[in-house]
Amino acid sequence: GGPPERPIDLLFASLAQVAGARAIGIVLSGTGEDGTYGLREILAAGGSTIVQEPATARHDEMPRSAMSAATLVMAPADIGRELASLPARAATQRPTALARKVDGLLLARYAPAVVVVDDVFEVV
Repeated sequence: GGPPERPIDLLFASLAQVAGARAIGIVLSGTGEDGTYGLREILAAGGSTIVQEPATARHDEMPRSAMSAATLVMAPADIGRELASLPARAATQRPTALARKVDGLLLARYAPAVVVVDDVFEVV
C-alpha cells in the first residue's frame, strides 16, 4: 500500500523523492511509529538515515520503531558531530542542481539535504 498518513513519514517520503541519494532523515525522541516508513523510503532512494539511540531519548517509541530503517543509531551529541562533518567530506564534490536550487539552506552547497524533526513536528 501507500504511505501512512503520518506527517514525518510524508515529509521523509517527499524528501526521498526530491533529494534521492542526498537525503538524510533523522528521527529523535517521540511517541508512536511516525518516521519509520519515511526512513525506509529514504533508504530505498539511496539516502542515509540516523536514529537517536533509544536509551538517550525522553520518549523512545519513535527511535525504537525507526531502528529497523537506520543507517546509524547514535546519541544526539554524536548525531551533531556526524552532521558537522558533512561539509568537510563533501567539499571536494561539485554542487548538484539540487544544491544550487536550495542555495539559501544551511549546508546546501556542501552537504546532502538534511531534515531533522522532533516529536512535535518542528524542524530543528
